[in-house]
Amino acid sequence: KTDSNGTTINYNTNTDPALVHNFYVTLENLEITVDERADMQGTYTMIYTGASEGKIALANNNLIVKNCTLDVRNLTNTKTSLYASNASLTANVKIIGGTVIYGNLKNSLQAMNKNSGSTFYFDKEDGSNYTMFKFPLGYSTSSTFENVYGETLKLVKISTTDSEVIYRLRIEEATNVEYIPKMSITLDSNLTMNVYIPVKCTQMFTFAGKIYENLDIADLEIVVLEDGEYYRISEKLAAKYAAEELTLTVLIDSQGNSLVGAFTFSIPKYAEKILSSDSSDTEKTLMKDVLAYINAAYLYFKNVTVPMIDNILAGYEGQLNSNVPLTDATVGLKGATLVLESTPAMRFYLEDDADRSCYKFYIDGVQVKAKDGEDVNGSYLEISLYAYKMCRMVTYTINDKESGSYHIGAYYENVLKGTDEKLVTLVEKLWIYLESANSYKLECEKQ
Repeated sequence: KTDSNGTTINYNTNTDPALVHNFYVTLENLEITVDERADMQGTYTMIYTGASEGKIALANNNLIVKNCTLDVRNLTNTKTSLYASNASLTANVKIIGGTVIYGNLKNSLQAMNKNSGSTFYFDKEDGSNYTMFKFPLGYSTSSTFENVYGETLKLVKISTTDSEVIYRLRIEEATNVEYIPKMSITLDSNLTMNVYIPVKCTQMFTFAGKIYENLDIADLEIVVLEDGEYYRISEKLAAKYAAEELTLTVLIDSQGNSLVGAFTFSIPKYAEKILSSDSSDTEKTLMKDVLAYINAAYLYFKNVTVPMIDNILAGYEGQLNSNVPLTDATVGLKGATLVLESTPAMRFYLEDDADRSCYKFYIDGVQVKAKDGEDVNGSYLEISLYAYKMCRMVTYTINDKESGSYHIGAYYENVLKGTDEKLVTLVEKLWIYLESANSYKLECEKQ
């Protein structure tokens, strides 16, 4: 507490509990740490109406604890730590929002003793949430509380970290809300994760570290699926990062209550789901080849493989069915190569002083775009495409005359001449993946 000048007055609760009579007070935006009294035996409490057994003792008072952090990790006794009870004294306690952090307490939650006349309620403000509880890892609870309207609040687990389990109070009836985001992947020359978030009920969300607020005015893509409208958020992933988990955290409105949910997505999890479904053999083979390519990229760039992928593949190798076609990328070019560092792309190096506007590139007779650039080897034109096209022959013309061609197989043959086995494996798995994507594309076109 403070005196009239705002100067902090320290109160020693190591010798006496803080007993305060007949007051109405709001504690707001504070960090309150409760330490255990070494000289006491029995019950150690956070908020209590009896003077002899508590840390903050309330007699005939009204207390509002608003958006505060209540840290009771130093309490080790197995008795209660949030309590409003006494045979003769009364207190009205209301906890609004905030966080309660527990240590090793076992039976640490008791709402109130209804015979005492005390009240102990949880509440929230408009647009906010009920109180969050943090427990050490391994803790579980089925305790329930009430809000000021007499509705039952239940502790619902929302996430787990390496050291703690996090719960939030929610109205019990609201925990049955069906809210299921979806995921797909787009097979570019790299890989794109698409996450679909239900438009209905969603108030805001974060994905891959980016916050999406004011959804009514946000520039978000909305797609219509079988069961309704969804926001679609996409994240491009180079193969050497494509096994990472991305987290979606959502704030949703359910029956007038704001609920928080967290969901994790990854390409290996998505592939595992497809492999356990009734999908076609072609699609399942594609998923295995995607994972094998990702694993090869991790091995080449990071010198490790992904344990989850290793378990899913269980020795699966994939099979390269294509022969290397004849190519000629010498006319009008210094040479051609495959770039693997981030997004796989075919790169065509131009002769010195060549007019790049004279070059056109085609796949299956259809012109494709090429972006220009320059590196230590000179000026170039580069093509990156959907996976199913990357395994097809690329032809080019200069001044609209037939000039030459290039294929991933030419690059594969070239790396086979070297001694870098990890590079050979990476290019081989990439080629198998591209061929597999092409087979799946053809299967879909027949349906």
